[in-house]
Amino acid sequence: MKVTPAIAAMALFVIMATTVAAASGCTPGEKKKEDCNTCTCTATGVWACTRRGCITKREAEESPIVKREAQKCTPNSTFKKDCNTCTCNSSGTSAICTQLGCLSRGRRQVNCTPGTTFKDKCNTCRCSSNGRSAACTLKACPPGSY
Repeated sequence: MKVTPAIAAMALFVIMATTVAAASGCTPGEKKKEDCNTCTCTATGVWACTRRGCITKREAEESPIVKREAQKCTPNSTFKKDCNTCTCNSSGTSAICTQLGCLSRGRRQVNCTPGTTFKDKCNTCRCSSNGRSAACTLKACPPGSY
């Protein structure tokens, strides 16, 4: 078998990756935090981490998906608004929040004609038999799609 430069490079990469993985081994059961993620060392000595999309304070301030809220809040605090995370500034005068598309619950309190269907943004809702609640689909509606 002829060893090409590509095969040699791949073999070197695998050896280097294995060395790095071995060097970063852990004690089974050990836990650590990486940004907003939690890692647990497996029985084989390998880190297994959650894969949340972490956002730093600086990234949040520079991100186009973050909305600045004019409000009073506890300085330097972090709080939830629906499914979004907000961080209050150091003076407590405003907060920056992620702008995730939050899904509402499937059942809503409404007044409607029993048995009818109606639209809620891009979702379809069916009115209950008593006309006081509705069950709706849970599509994530992109802005402007309804």
